[in-house]
Amino acid sequence: MQRKSRILNRGGFAMVAAVFLLILIASLLLQMLSSTAKSSQQNINTYLSEQAVLLAYGATEDAILTISATDPNAGCIQNTVRTYPENNPIFNITTTIRYIWANNTALAINTPTGAGCSNYIADTAGVQPENELVSAISSGAAMIDVRVVSNNANLQLTENIVFFKRTLQKL
Repeated sequence: MQRKSRILNRGGFAMVAAVFLLILIASLLLQMLSSTAKSSQQNINTYLSEQAVLLAYGATEDAILTISATDPNAGCIQNTVRTYPENNPIFNITTTIRYIWANNTALAINTPTGAGCSNYIADTAGVQPENELVSAISSGAAMIDVRVVSNNANLQLTENIVFFKRTLQKL
């Protein structure tokens, strides 16, 4: 004859075991739900970061196109500020352009006279020899800085997404 355990004969043990099992399953489900929420937020941040990188490359190309379409003796483009998209923007894109010219009369390389650019890097002969522009190859370039910053008012992120890109483009 089999003997039954005294522990199993008590009616409350099964109820305690069932409650413990329910608490264990509920805690595992909450952990999975928390992990899913974190994972989806990471996916959103990755997507927006990649979008900021692509916008910076596009803004650089746009700046190069704008520079090439502008006569340097008639004026120069120094700053542009754009938003993406135009309605309810999620990114602010700021482009700063600095021109590099060598004022070297011996080589007949001069800063465009009518440009009116206050934001250019000129010949530094005699001041900093390591930065001296001494040839036609060194002159006539643009340093393009692009900064893409997320607009937290529309995205409701905990941290800003910021991407900075610097390009040196021969004109």
